[in-house]
Amino acid sequence: MSLPDDRLDDLKPLADLAEQDRPELEEPDDPERTVASDPGAEVSEADAADAADQREEVPLDDDEIRE
Repeated sequence: MSLPDDRLDDLKPLADLAEQDRPELEEPDDPERTVASDPGAEVSEADAADAADQREEVPLDDDEIRE
């Protein structure tokens, strides 16, 4: 039982208070819909060496090793 002079905010954990102070983000009603990115964000081209590394095929453990 709480007393009338007790403040609920004093009893709440700090995480709950921080959650209340978070700014609200716009969330689309349809999660499948794409959201436009920030126009101020920088767009950089992929480095050719990085792209080549990502295309290198790595055998899985259960694949036969071919020589």
